[in-house]
Amino acid sequence: MGNSSTCASQTEGLIEDTTQESEVQQLWQQDASALKDEADKRRARREQEAAARQARIEAAQQAADEAMGAATTTPEPAATKAGVAAPKAAEAKKEEPAQDAPKGEAKKEEVKVSVKSKAKKEEPKADDRKEVVNATNEQVDSKTATEKDALPPTAKQEEVKSSAKSKAKKEAEPASAPKAEPAAPTNEKEAALQKQVDEAVAITKDPDLVKYNLDVKISGARDLTPIDADPYAMCATKGKTALRFKTKTSSQRTAPVWNQAGKVQVMQGDALSFCVFGQENPGPNDWIAKAELEFDQVVPSGFEGELALEEKDSAVFDKAFIKVRVRVNSAVAA
Repeated sequence: MGNSSTCASQTEGLIEDTTQESEVQQLWQQDASALKDEADKRRARREQEAAARQARIEAAQQAADEAMGAATTTPEPAATKAGVAAPKAAEAKKEEPAQDAPKGEAKKEEVKVSVKSKAKKEEPKADDRKEVVNATNEQVDSKTATEKDALPPTAKQEEVKSSAKSKAKKEAEPASAPKAEPAAPTNEKEAALQKQVDEAVAITKDPDLVKYNLDVKISGARDLTPIDADPYAMCATKGKTALRFKTKTSSQRTAPVWNQAGKVQVMQGDALSFCVFGQENPGPNDWIAKAELEFDQVVPSGFEGELALEEKDSAVFDKAFIKVRVRVNSAVAA
């Protein structure tokens, strides 16, 4: 009887676990669907905003062009009228008696003044088109701002968050780590290395099949985002070779010091990856911060300096740094 009760309890527990997992999966699917729908709506809304803005700008441009066309054609009747009035005034002057000559001259001057005054009044200001375009742009910007304010809270929060991250990254770029210069070349050492490379190429017939033996030292890091574990660093090759070594852990979680070295090999086109971890046996995406050195930054002169770290849980770029030293010891045929 006791065994039956136990089995029944276990069965009920399994059913509850299965139900909970199903409910969680359904909730996750609903959230994913809602996020996708929201993203589609935001994309459509932005496309509509862009189309409406372009239409308003084109309408303003057309209105400005029409205003300028009217300004260009309006003075012509006044000029024509002035041209007709002048001969008439001259004929009137001839027909008038000599004693009325002063009066005819006064009338002619009055006609000219009247024509000039009318033409001046009808002439549009030079800034009319600019004022029309500026006023239209202000209306467009005002309407766009109003439409953005009308966005749903979730969409608005996502837009603000994305804008803040982008701004933070741009502001951090000028203040990035000082550019590390390649280690000072030693002529004799580089000449010896080049001789080894030439010998290896003579054997392989292909420069891409030359292996370079490197000594890599990871000194430490600074300004890391605090974590709940003692960090350690790992150097790994990326590309044709797959070698790596890791340091011991450090109790200093924001500015760890390791001062450990290891040996790796690289080939043309490979890169050196430096990752900071906080747990043993990590997966490929369990890094806390990472940086890379390309092949051309290392061979043939080596490298010594700080590299800006990309932190997974930080919106600020180039906030933390790792100090490394790489020396090229020799080259051999693969």
